[in-house]
Amino acid sequence: MMKFICILPSAYSEKSNGIETLNMIYKSLQRRAPSQTICIYKRSGSSSNGRYEDMYGSGLMAYSDQEKDSLTKKLCKEPFVLIRPDDLEGINNDIHWGLAKSENLHLIINILLAPPFAFASKVSILAYYDKNDVFVLANQAIMPAFAGMEGSDLFVESPLGSSIWDFVDYGMNNTRTSIAVYIG
Repeated sequence: MMKFICILPSAYSEKSNGIETLNMIYKSLQRRAPSQTICIYKRSGSSSNGRYEDMYGSGLMAYSDQEKDSLTKKLCKEPFVLIRPDDLEGINNDIHWGLAKSENLHLIINILLAPPFAFASKVSILAYYDKNDVFVLANQAIMPAFAGMEGSDLFVESPLGSSIWDFVDYGMNNTRTSIAVYIG
């Protein structure tokens, strides 16, 4: 069975809508496929990462700079899907660059929490994505760049293999009783 490797920002912040959205998506995947879902973060001096441990339990892996190469080799031994946020520079979790080059990589799912390439400042846009990448747009109802997609909580821009749909709450309708607008 294929593994799902989810990349977390190295520092958890309850104040970040993006991190909260990622956690919601990753937790949904973990509930549906607990033995196949691995969430990864790079250890930092932040004491807030205990929250990741509470959320993901045994499905969480942490690494240091010294452990990154050995963990990458271990994770790349069998086929996997890589799931990562769009802020590839800001998440300070650079293991995803090595995972993205693996021969056992089946697919990269990029969760866009902002307009595409909004965070590309240090790395060339051409170096960000490749032929294995597909994109899932999140929070588009409040983001002008995604106008016209308000009817869905998640919108898949590129076709995904059928294996992922077994684990995603696709087509789930929520009844909303109030509306909140977030800017910032």
